[in-house]
Amino acid sequence: MVDSLSGAGFYICLSGLFMETITQAFNRLYNHIKENGYENSEANTVASYLFEDVLGIRIIHSSEHINEHQESQVQDIIKRVSNGEPWQYISGNINFYGLPFLINRHVLIPRPETEELVRISLQAIPKNKIMRILDVGTGSGVIAITLASKRPDCKVTGIDISSEALEVAQENKKKHTLSNVYFQAFDFLNTDLKELNSGFDVIISNPPYIVEEEKEVMTTSTLLFEPTIALFVRNDALEFYRRIAELALLQPSVVHIFTEVNEFKAKEVYALFVEKGFSDVQIIQDMQGKDRIVCAEKK
Repeated sequence: MVDSLSGAGFYICLSGLFMETITQAFNRLYNHIKENGYENSEANTVASYLFEDVLGIRIIHSSEHINEHQESQVQDIIKRVSNGEPWQYISGNINFYGLPFLINRHVLIPRPETEELVRISLQAIPKNKIMRILDVGTGSGVIAITLASKRPDCKVTGIDISSEALEVAQENKKKHTLSNVYFQAFDFLNTDLKELNSGFDVIISNPPYIVEEEKEVMTTSTLLFEPTIALFVRNDALEFYRRIAELALLQPSVVHIFTEVNEFKAKEVYALFVEKGFSDVQIIQDMQGKDRIVCAEKK
């Protein structure tokens, strides 16, 4: 006689433990993801990523049975999805600008807007000379590593206050086996900027730029799971941009600046760079038509 344990995903009989098939386990995970606010096609994509990244299973339509460890992994994924955890953290892997990266809850989940920031900078950075690039608030290192990968002739430095984030960045550097990217701990807001090596030709940054009152319109998963130190500014919404301008003015050469900004503060960032005497200051909209990137140049 066989007893079915509803919702547990397996059956017990006298001869032992029989697990779900891969197809059954996938469909169960897919349904849970869909129940947690994902559209059908997105739920299918997310479930496929998680099956491959966590369980190591690429073929999702199979009558082969999962093992006990994989069953435990499926249960854990479902629990984490139900708790609102972003699937990217559950996976531990993301693609950024066509390159694979590791992430965890110590770093932000990269957004498409940041890919646009990288694309714009790659188009604008002069290609006829070796450039020294600084990535302020590097986090997982996706910006710095992508630029180092696409421009192997350049030297890229990523700085961050978070030692946990820098550990992720170092792991990603190893993953891409790059010798032209470097990471270091640096408190950008509170340390004398002269302690940074001078001679940067490019400063790029996706810094914290969200003010406290904007929490009301943010998703619960972002507030619960992504690192607040990488999201929120203290009192001055422009504090990182003021420091970026100050650092650029310390450099002896022409400096190209590319920054991601709060869409509601873009005009203020623009005015800041103009006030400080920068040229070619531009506000660039993202794919959603939001003011998302501000570029400037110090000559």
